Amino acid sequence: MNVSIVDLKLKDIAGFRNFIVSFQSNLNIICGTNGVGKTTILEAVSSAFSPNIASPFLKRRSGASGENPGYLEVDCNINHQIKKISGNIKETLPDKNSDYFGNREGGNFVIFVRAVRDFAYARHNSITADPDMNDMTVQQRTVQGISPHEIKSWFANRYLMRPHGNDWPEYRKKNLEAAIKLFSRLDPTVKLSHVDTSSFDIIVDTQNGNIAFEMLSSGFRSAFSLLLGIIKEIEFRRLNLSVDEFNGVILIDEIDLHLHPIWQREIGGALKSTFPKAQIIATTHSPHVIQTALPNEVIALARDADGNTFVRDLPISKRGFVGWSIEEILTEIMGVEDTQTPEYRIAMKNFDNALDRNDEQATTEAYNILLEMLHPSNPLRKLLEIQSSKATGVQDD
Repeated sequence: MNVSIVDLKLKDIAGFRNFIVSFQSNLNIICGTNGVGKTTILEAVSSAFSPNIASPFLKRRSGASGENPGYLEVDCNINHQIKKISGNIKETLPDKNSDYFGNREGGNFVIFVRAVRDFAYARHNSITADPDMNDMTVQQRTVQGISPHEIKSWFANRYLMRPHGNDWPEYRKKNLEAAIKLFSRLDPTVKLSHVDTSSFDIIVDTQNGNIAFEMLSSGFRSAFSLLLGIIKEIEFRRLNLSVDEFNGVILIDEIDLHLHPIWQREIGGALKSTFPKAQIIATTHSPHVIQTALPNEVIALARDADGNTFVRDLPISKRGFVGWSIEEILTEIMGVEDTQTPEYRIAMKNFDNALDRNDEQATTEAYNILLEMLHPSNPLRKLLEIQSSKATGVQDD
């Protein structure tokens, strides 16, 4: 089976009055300010594949006029046939259950990774069999998100049973090898060492020695929860596929969660190379994630003067945004009006005003404050020095 999302329509749901978004690439990165509706899009897609469970966050827009319900429509491609999944959302109160409208077909191929994906150390006394994934369990995971706490038992099971896996199907061997490689995918100085046969701990080799993988930084844990968690889920759902053949939908909330900017640049590529046939729909607040995006991979949300969310038109270039600076992405893609701090803007205004008044003392004071703020190699320092020296009558030798 193969599943992908073509487009999504929302009318009077959550903060959306009348909204449509299309997904044109294997990687779709949704960005925008807090509250603009990025996560709601993921909630809507996940609920479309669960006929008995719906996201509790999908509610009729409280400001909607009249008694008409909110309306949701997902156009998806299932086995190369376009299918429409739609439903009404009548409830507005948080303590009321959302309306069910989903379609069971294709739900096994929709994986939701939520923003809460940290995990703590847990001692295991044995390796365990994979859980029984009945239809209702899959629906719960599709809407509520996958669990990071199962990674340890799943990986220990596969790794320790590997010497006895001569009769394993080829996809299982490939998935284990892919998982082992992912330990070093974002940081080559970290790699899998072994699985302890007495404690079943996953031990990783780092520059500071061998430690349990739960003892790594939050950034590592978030990355493992994301990358290894998806492989684990594909296996738990018994799709009988290697991860490079998984042809479904992966929803990721806050793809950059806990990651250093260097890793934020790498995470999109890591996902695309590990799951090359999957359609990935992810939200982000990171310009570093967008900086590595290709054409049509970025969906920028914004609000108009009336508060309606819409998809911004973005400039299209052959190589996407790989040549854009962080400042250009912040202002032109992510809607940050000014990348300077208020304190800096005030200091610059004070300097300009002092120049206009020919006030030597105020110019010198404002100039010194700016020098304390600016980066040591900022070329603006030289310009300010020239302007200040002219105003105070002090010339360079």
